[in-house]
Amino acid sequence: SQNYPSSESTPLSRVLLSKYGVWEWRRNVGRDLVNFTKVVYNAIGKHECESQSHSYSMLNNENHYIRKQIASVISTRLKFKIGDSVLELGTGCGAWLLDFIEIIGELEVAGIDISSSCVEWAKIHHPYGEFFVENLMNLTNDVVRNRKFDHIFTWGVLNFLPTPEDVCRVAQRAYDLLKPGGNMWIGINEEMTNCKDKNDLFWGWIILPDQFWTLCFNEIGVAVEYQLESQLFPLLANLEKPMYCRDTDSVFIVKSPQN
Repeated sequence: SQNYPSSESTPLSRVLLSKYGVWEWRRNVGRDLVNFTKVVYNAIGKHECESQSHSYSMLNNENHYIRKQIASVISTRLKFKIGDSVLELGTGCGAWLLDFIEIIGELEVAGIDISSSCVEWAKIHHPYGEFFVENLMNLTNDVVRNRKFDHIFTWGVLNFLPTPEDVCRVAQRAYDLLKPGGNMWIGINEEMTNCKDKNDLFWGWIILPDQFWTLCFNEIGVAVEYQLESQLFPLLANLEKPMYCRDTDSVFIVKSPQN
């Protein structure tokens, strides 16, 4: 398999290490980062879901408006239609899936999250879908009961996996869960070119090598398409994004109808 350049050997990482200790923290935590995230969101998940649900129910809520606009763009880009099956990786409280249902109508939706607290809340408040508690590092067909999906998406979740190799492996496994002709959207990708002048990061997110997704999916003979999110989602271009790099990419993958 592809030997990806180490994020920790880059000039940016050395700056961060000396200035903020972010990558020092990354190295010390290592693969326990995923378990740490699990513990945190199990503790605060229900509260976060209740808070999010309350704020989004308020008229003129900016965050809800922005997310709904993004969902509208993506549902068009991936050609969602009534009756399609949709899987979200890192679903949290299931809010994105609800947005897609509100936009499209009837969909078969499912979500996976590491937080049992979030999934429990989602099952109670969103009975329209199936929700599974699982670490994405363990993603297999068995997790989703051997189902296949028309569309799979994830937004700012794979950044929390420990290494670029882990990110690639999870994405390839997700690709295997697509139906022939299905498609996948991976949102918020930060690669070195777009991060070279960034002087702060949020929780030490993974900064991927340039053209990471091309390298990753070349391993299985699949093409990817990049699109800058400032162009894909114009409403985001003028917003302050303190936790992200200068710009972020969305990546789109389509499975051949013959597969």
